[in-house]
Amino acid sequence: MRSGLWARILVSMLLAADAASAAETLGLRPRLETGDAYALSLSVLTETEAFSKGVAGERYEETVRIVYAAAVTVLEVDDSGRPLRERHDRASLTFERPGESGSLFKESVTLEVERKEGLEVRLGGRRVEARIERLVSDVLEKQFEHTLEPAFLDPGRSVEVGESWLPDEHLAKRFLASRGIRVVDFAEGASARLVRDAENEGALVIDYEIPISRFELAKMPSNAMASNSEATLEGRVRLAAEPREGPVLTKTHLAFRLNGISRTTAQSLPWHLRSSVTVERSSQRSQDVALSELRPSP
Repeated sequence: MRSGLWARILVSMLLAADAASAAETLGLRPRLETGDAYALSLSVLTETEAFSKGVAGERYEETVRIVYAAAVTVLEVDDSGRPLRERHDRASLTFERPGESGSLFKESVTLEVERKEGLEVRLGGRRVEARIERLVSDVLEKQFEHTLEPAFLDPGRSVEVGESWLPDEHLAKRFLASRGIRVVDFAEGASARLVRDAENEGALVIDYEIPISRFELAKMPSNAMASNSEATLEGRVRLAAEPREGPVLTKTHLAFRLNGISRTTAQSLPWHLRSSVTVERSSQRSQDVALSELRPSP
């Protein structure tokens, strides 16, 4: 009897150990179907500080937070399950900066978003004016699953909890270029790691960091020359229980600093720029979820 009992205990322990180390399939991009619906909230926080010695005004600081929310219904998808056309009900876009806040729309509206070649936005069947389309597109183009972020994080295989891997530097470079950062050299220490979030019922989470030792801004004044630079791209991706559903929460933080000089006819003036962009995305596959529940906290 005792030998049989110990055998059963040993088998249970082995099965438990095997389950604990089982490789996980990472659902980094949702596979959607026509008719799928989800509540979406996107927040983009930009913080900038610039200083130039000897120039009137000398210091410039700005903090802007833009929040977009909508109940999204998928109207058309491609063969890989990526949406080509969506309806955004109860859509709103608000902004906040120190001492000022406002809304792009007087009230929530229904938009139709097309993602075929570029991004087109329609209201009442007509394409919205260029200014509004540019503002909405600038936020929606940062939606995690519509960027290269899932691609450069994808290890191409199942991984175990606690395992680390290297993000794809080539794809990360293309992602950063879309944010106006031309990478010259990556620093050592880039990694992505799968962990369980104890504060959220053990949900699977990918934490990643990609340090950059030297970069150039895509848009620089003609008389400005950079002398040194560094940046960090980091983020956290909370995965859904079902890989097909894609991540439920994502946070991407890009921070960089740049020093240089501006050449004028009379002298060379030193300048300094520090900036960061934080993008937070929440989504839930439910038509009945309240949008207020998904808005990022201030």
